[in-house]
Amino acid sequence: MVKIGTVTIGQSPRTDVVPEMEPILGKGVQIVQAGALDGLTKEEMRALAPEEGGTLLVSRLRDGSWVRLEEEKILPLMQKQIRRLEEEGVSLTAILCTGSFPDTLTANGVLLFPQNIMYGVVPQLTVSGQIAVIAPEEGQLEQVAQKWEACGCRAQVVSANPYAGIEPVIEAAKRLAGTSAEIVVLDCIGYHQAMKEAVRQITGKPVVLPRTLLARIISEMVL
Repeated sequence: MVKIGTVTIGQSPRTDVVPEMEPILGKGVQIVQAGALDGLTKEEMRALAPEEGGTLLVSRLRDGSWVRLEEEKILPLMQKQIRRLEEEGVSLTAILCTGSFPDTLTANGVLLFPQNIMYGVVPQLTVSGQIAVIAPEEGQLEQVAQKWEACGCRAQVVSANPYAGIEPVIEAAKRLAGTSAEIVVLDCIGYHQAMKEAVRQITGKPVVLPRTLLARIISEMVL
């Protein structure tokens, strides 16, 4: 049995994400989960809210609600959980967030970031470099477009919070119908397979889902 770790920027367990990864990984992989917000009070979580100029991230809490966080504030909490998982004997740790994190987050073993994987894969799936992206919050659209541009893609970005249900995602997909983009990227670990299928049907384009892409990369690494 191979033991791997996952770190969410919200609270663990991610009962919305990991069950969609497990069939890809198979029965030979044990997943140990941790969350940056595990053990924090509501007051401590509120202190992690984004301030002006901070990098906005969105994640899920254990009760199914969602929270807005500032990347720079949660990095020490993420690092603490990475170390804890390594102490528990994981051979690989995956971050359950598509944010673009700095090199200051480290691990003794393999540390996988979904965004880095997508930045490497998605540009190779297009001829023109034109993509469409759905991101959680309106306030993220400019930074998301800039990050995709930096890896060679021209991104049309719209918002739909994955933690608010499938309807906002459907409406976002309708706004992308007819776009010249070659592929649609769901740029948050919170989007699930039913959302992917809805976007594919509405836009008629291939759709990249981070959680299943991450699971397939992990399977190549450990199986």
